[in-house]
Amino acid sequence: MKFLPMKKKEAEKISLWQYEEPYTLYSMNGSLETIEELLSGYYYSCVNDNGELLGYCCYGQAAHVPGGYAIGLYYDFEKVDVGIGLHPKLTSCGLGTTFMKEVLTFFPKKFPAKDFRLVVAAWNQRAIKVYERVGFKQGVTFFSPLQGEDVKFLVMTKQV
Repeated sequence: MKFLPMKKKEAEKISLWQYEEPYTLYSMNGSLETIEELLSGYYYSCVNDNGELLGYCCYGQAAHVPGGYAIGLYYDFEKVDVGIGLHPKLTSCGLGTTFMKEVLTFFPKKFPAKDFRLVVAAWNQRAIKVYERVGFKQGVTFFSPLQGEDVKFLVMTKQV
């Protein structure tokens, strides 16, 4: 797997990704705003040896969930906030742990000696298990508005 700064071609493809229930909250809408966000400089595309798009990762403000600000989550600058997205056709195929391990190999090159933090929907046990397998620990929960409803999120951290 290779991580490359997000380019317009990959951003356009990712912006159209649609996930099946119950994971539709991770679906994107293909909007210009979504594409611009993916091109903000905080995102990297992940491709395999054949150049096929597998997923993406992001860091910093791109990985923030709005409700986290209300609990003071993002004022701890000792941690790097990370986020990932795996191609919808590759979910539930046993690739999550390998993908997350690759992300955690890539980011320390950019952020040496920093601990990692991520936020995941609290009901998403599939993702939580992956994060725990690579060393993340569960922390606090909070609610954040999403698509017209308050969704419970779980904070997870990993020490370097």
